[in-house]
Amino acid sequence: MASLAFNFFRSSRPSPVQPPELVAADAAALRDMSLEIPRKWRMLDALTAELGQIAGVPTIVKRPEQQFFPIAAELAGGELRDAISAELTDLIDLLEPAVEVFSQAPRLSQGDLNMVHNLLEQVTAVRMRMLAAIPPAEA
Repeated sequence: MASLAFNFFRSSRPSPVQPPELVAADAAALRDMSLEIPRKWRMLDALTAELGQIAGVPTIVKRPEQQFFPIAAELAGGELRDAISAELTDLIDLLEPAVEVFSQAPRLSQGDLNMVHNLLEQVTAVRMRMLAAIPPAEA
């Protein structure tokens, strides 16, 4: 009787659970990402915040889709990823000299302030266009 109970409990041990392949594939994709877009996105954030500070415009808290955009853009891959990376590079190249010039000015004229506001509006429009280009995540 004791051997019967022993065999009963022994056979009821759970087998080791194998992790799903999807999780392993996602981890591998994240590990292989260049992280170029997240780096450029953070740089654009910093430049935009600095321009906003120069113009006296408060920084707006980003919506979740904007916060996760850099990773989604990296995972999009292919031509879309390359186009977003090029667009971010163009925006950074546009904003870096503007931030440098406007931050060194002792006082900004109304024309300068208008130019800063136009730059900020342009960056916002381009960001919204990039957000719209990313396909929605699958559930």
